[in-house]
Amino acid sequence: MPHRVFLVDDSPLMLELYGELIEMQADMSLAGTAGSGHEALETLPQAQADVALVDVSMPHMSGLELVERIAKAVPGLPCILFSAHSGDSYARRAIEAGARGYVEKGDPAALLAAVRGTLDGV
Repeated sequence: MPHRVFLVDDSPLMLELYGELIEMQADMSLAGTAGSGHEALETLPQAQADVALVDVSMPHMSGLELVERIAKAVPGLPCILFSAHSGDSYARRAIEAGARGYVEKGDPAALLAAVRGTLDGV
């Protein structure tokens, strides 16, 4: 049974592209998408996701804040933050917020590896 991935990004294009990438994987399926942190908090509890991919830079609620709130709304759901921003400071802040990892956008192979590693407990 494929692992269910939930995507959160304020860009409809990114949701579409990463959603298609996930659906192309034999071991993954899309559990749902949200275009904002508030929408994610409303839909994630019913999504039965195995992992959430969360964009760092979103209006009204950052991905860092969202990851902290997901931990309370859906305890035990692993989150991976992803962003167009590079640098160790983002990765460190992601881990401090409770994310299992941080991946830069633009590297689909790294994103898929992060999802698989998180689901495998690596």
